[in-house]
Amino acid sequence: MKKISTIVIIFMLFTTLFPASFLAEASTENVKGEETSVEESVILYTDEETEEIHVYEDELLESISHTIPNPSEVDLLFIEKSETEEVSFIHFILKEDEVLETDEAPQVMEGYIPNEYIYSLEEWEAKLFEAEESDVDQDLENDADEDIHTEENLSEDANEQPLEDEQENNEEQSTEAVEEDLEEQQPEVVEEAEEAESDPSTEESENEASEIVENKPANLNIMTFSQSASIQESKTSRLGHFRAGTIKVYKQLNGASFNAGDAYKNKVYYIKRQAKVGNNTFYLMSTEPSATKGVVGWVNAKDVSTHTHTGVDKHQKVLTIKGNGKATTKAWGGSKDTVYGNMNKYKGQSFRVNLTEKVGNNTWYRGDLDGKRVWLHANYVEAPKESATSRLGHFRAGTKKVYKQLNGASFNAGDAYKNKVYYIKRQAKVGKDTFYLLSTEPSATKGVIGWVNAKDLSTHPHTGVDKQKKNFTLKGNGKATSKAWGGSKDTVFSSLTKYKGQAFQVHLTEKVGNNTWYRGDFQGKRIWVHASQVEEAIESKTSRLGHFRAGTIKVYKELNGASFNAGDAYKNKVYYIKRQAKVGNDTFYLLSTEPSATKGVIGWVNAKDLSTHPHTSVDKQSKIFTIKGTGKATSKAWGGNKDTVFSSLTKYKGQVFQVHLTEKVGNNTWYRGDFQGKRIWVHSSYVEEKRTPLYENTQSRYSFNEALSRQTNANSVSSPIMTDKFRNKSSYVSGSYLRLTGDATIYSNTAEIKEQANVSSKTITTLKQGDNISITGHTGSGNSLWYSVNINNKTYYVHSADVTGTKAISTAIVNVREGKGTTFHAFAQLNQRQEVNVVNYKPSDSWHQIRSTWLRPLAGDIREYLDPNKNDEFQHLRLDSSVNVPASELNKLLAGKGVLNNRGQAFINAAKAENINEVYLISHAILETGHGTSALANGVEVGLNSNGNPVRVTNANRNSLTNIKTTYNMFGIGAVDGNALNTGAIRAYNEGWFTPDTAIRGGAKFIGEKYIHGTYKQNTLYKMRWNPVAPSTHQYASDIAWSIKQISNIKNMYNQLNNPTLHFDIVKYK
Repeated sequence: MKKISTIVIIFMLFTTLFPASFLAEASTENVKGEETSVEESVILYTDEETEEIHVYEDELLESISHTIPNPSEVDLLFIEKSETEEVSFIHFILKEDEVLETDEAPQVMEGYIPNEYIYSLEEWEAKLFEAEESDVDQDLENDADEDIHTEENLSEDANEQPLEDEQENNEEQSTEAVEEDLEEQQPEVVEEAEEAESDPSTEESENEASEIVENKPANLNIMTFSQSASIQESKTSRLGHFRAGTIKVYKQLNGASFNAGDAYKNKVYYIKRQAKVGNNTFYLMSTEPSATKGVVGWVNAKDVSTHTHTGVDKHQKVLTIKGNGKATTKAWGGSKDTVYGNMNKYKGQSFRVNLTEKVGNNTWYRGDLDGKRVWLHANYVEAPKESATSRLGHFRAGTKKVYKQLNGASFNAGDAYKNKVYYIKRQAKVGKDTFYLLSTEPSATKGVIGWVNAKDLSTHPHTGVDKQKKNFTLKGNGKATSKAWGGSKDTVFSSLTKYKGQAFQVHLTEKVGNNTWYRGDFQGKRIWVHASQVEEAIESKTSRLGHFRAGTIKVYKELNGASFNAGDAYKNKVYYIKRQAKVGNDTFYLLSTEPSATKGVIGWVNAKDLSTHPHTSVDKQSKIFTIKGTGKATSKAWGGNKDTVFSSLTKYKGQVFQVHLTEKVGNNTWYRGDFQGKRIWVHSSYVEEKRTPLYENTQSRYSFNEALSRQTNANSVSSPIMTDKFRNKSSYVSGSYLRLTGDATIYSNTAEIKEQANVSSKTITTLKQGDNISITGHTGSGNSLWYSVNINNKTYYVHSADVTGTKAISTAIVNVREGKGTTFHAFAQLNQRQEVNVVNYKPSDSWHQIRSTWLRPLAGDIREYLDPNKNDEFQHLRLDSSVNVPASELNKLLAGKGVLNNRGQAFINAAKAENINEVYLISHAILETGHGTSALANGVEVGLNSNGNPVRVTNANRNSLTNIKTTYNMFGIGAVDGNALNTGAIRAYNEGWFTPDTAIRGGAKFIGEKYIHGTYKQNTLYKMRWNPVAPSTHQYASDIAWSIKQISNIKNMYNQLNNPTLHFDIVKYK
């Protein structure tokens, strides 16, 4: 403990020299972080008996980097906790560097130090205070021992002097003379008015040290005063303790003294006056904070331990007792001032402070505890811990205290504060009690009432659930309040009985404890109701049509929202109803101008105010009717006057009306179709069916499964059935049968261009990866495959392993498969030397992906289209008779169809000549020519080569050909997949189709002779595609969906004809 005393002296010198620069708070909590940049003052200190502190280079504290005094105050710049959590790496500057005031910057030191060596200034001050209290008695005892020893020595010396009596007489005479001189010369000392206890004087001599710590007792006699030039008295405010040993106390500065015994020790005294007597300072000690009351006497400053004593404030504060230390009757009280020597039993209790003072650098709080007024050091208490919360609360019965501030004055919450709910957004732990901050608004700053002990409240957690809209019906029980869990003073509607069954739309849902509350707007007011007071409005889907009834009808934008009156603008028209809601005993319908619950919405209307019928769809099958000339046509089924399209159908009597949608409204049937350029609805009573279609059947001698088997088995690679269903599916070809051609790119990092197709040949040049080349041919195979390239008009060679490209040709007839391997399904074949596009070609791959559109279908796909009972019946329409319509009607169908435009008469001529349905011919031609835009339909030049064979004209061969003519092919006759342009044009040349009209006539003749009127009587689209008489043979197209693709155009054209005959021939398999 002696060491601590020395530290006290050193540190007091620190604080004297640097009173303001070291007040920044620091804490060893900084050590706990992983890595922290800081700029604050701390104390480095060890309890070990050493005058130095070692700072180490390593985490194991083995190699010393720096040595600094013990203790040292430093500026901590950086701290990083080590993995062991026992030491930290720090950057710091010694405070001594600042004292030197040199031009050089302070030295920044770094190294490892134990965490227990690091003290914040607050922690260090507390440590010094506790050490001083426990150490001061020991120091005073030591001083007393020295006093006793001195007196013994003096006695011994006195015995050795023979002139003792004479000396004593001389001293007595001298003393009397001095006392007379003092009485004459001493200036009058005017006592200042007594200072109030709560406002200790802060005046203090500027030259006075903040603490006197020398241990030598004064023991001044009257000679001391006689030597003083003057006595200078002044006010001060300090607290002090007697040091150990025999201490002289002077009732008057120039009076006699007495020795302060044990009765004066271990208690604190007030010091309100000080006097400068020569080189000594004397303090006037008192048991009360007064210079006139409770005065003990003057004591030399060297014989007392003192601190400055200042008032801080009289603000009330609420603190929590930590349970350490003791409670005394005065600030910095000694053992004889103790009220409670052990504070452990008060741990956690609140301590309401009414006076705060400073003793030196230490803060002390005064308050009442357990019926007694006590002082506690700042280290013995802690501030209330505030935190966020969310609760609602009511005052309990009785008088309850409300504190505007936790440490402020309180008032009693009277009846005005009861029977209403309060928001609680802040809470504070004060000792063992919890206080809540009450507010009339959901805020910790607005509408605040004050702090109330949780024991005086009834509270529940308050949480938000969601802001989703919900529709409820009021049950009619309970009340409605302005806040969730509201009291009687929060009431908006005291009774909901008369609102039973009414809709209530919620826009905010919250929980109070385990109870759910809903907020919404009702009757023009915002209210809260408990979950038990409502039942959910049950919404469901429906499909109805409705009209407003007569009179004033209310429409609600929202089920629980404001309403408006539906005026005449809403009457005499039909509305779609896609949603309904059960609200109490009533049903509400959501009206819309569109068949949607979200688009065109008008609002909710009580079912009682509407005339409605169920609205159901019947089918989307095409039907052909004749208008009877009665009634009207509307824009909606069951349309009102404001939905009218044609107010009278009289002038349209007998005209064709093709239906594409049939619906039921109640028990009535309504038909929708396009008529006179407008989409209309007519009631079933306004139309009559057109001529009844004629149905017949062609019996096949095969069962369906036999026909399917023949089709599937015939689906060979050499004669495939095709489909574009798999146009986006990957397909693969063996690399052994593909050779790159045309533009290509060097694949390897470098590639040698050889004079001959072998590795030992002379290298002409070297190309790098990415260089472009043009392949003109190939030689060899496998690892000896070389590509010929043209460089500077000379042919050279590059190895196949060094090249990649996007185009390739097949070296033989080869299968195209679904995957990389011969076990995968074969879709089709490539002809020898057929060019294809390759994807991501790599020389090392054994299979290459190619792009393909038409592929071989699976058996399941064939079954889907082979079944005559599936798909549209128009595939069974007979194609061997004319429909007898004028060219002007057909030209409407051909408008905008490229080369086919305005060629209606050509189709009529062809149809009559070949006894074929002209609508079919037009539809077929439109499909095959791509709506009149294909190259074959728009003319391809063909000429005869030197052998007399027709070939397609190109820029390269034009000059070598004779008898060049432009050919037309309107039906793709003779056009072979993969080479359609060449083969189709040559077929047209051989047939003599040198004009569009002759191509139409020739195509009709070909179709009539080969299919419709041929051996197999393939007089329907279905028969042309599948030939049920001899399945898998003599089929018009390879596309399994060919007949279905023809139907759309044919049906559309038929719908524009006036009551044509429909004759269907449907195949029956046995």
